[in-house]
Amino acid sequence: MRILRILLGNYFLLFSLVNLIGTYTCIQGFNRNQDRFWHLLSILLAVFFSGFGAIFALAWWSNWREWVSARRWAVAASLLSLLMLQVIPLSFFYVKRWSVFCEQERALGIPTAIGVVVLFIFSLPNNHRSATTGRNP
Repeated sequence: MRILRILLGNYFLLFSLVNLIGTYTCIQGFNRNQDRFWHLLSILLAVFFSGFGAIFALAWWSNWREWVSARRWAVAASLLSLLMLQVIPLSFFYVKRWSVFCEQERALGIPTAIGVVVLFIFSLPNNHRSATTGRNP
């Protein structure tokens, strides 16, 4: 089970990198646009992407180091990833309507299924090392 948790923890690393790219893109958008509204929107999105990326990075790091808090970080990151994977198709639904929503849902079906599996695996009880002592509880 330990190896499975470490492998599935890489799911969080992937999301952290995606959020890092999102932060970079928002900062680049801030530099290109001159409108105040787009400046504010770019800053807000960069802050959200940075925060989400930090949560995913902490979930990955704590799982990799097998800290006691790894389960809590992993469950929080799993719920956040599922939320992100559902907001993307919903945003397309409001912009382009039903056909694009269905296409996005099909495209994001596998990551959503992986997110559900990760949430299930990390919600099972485990024996992680203590962050301070390095010993099993």
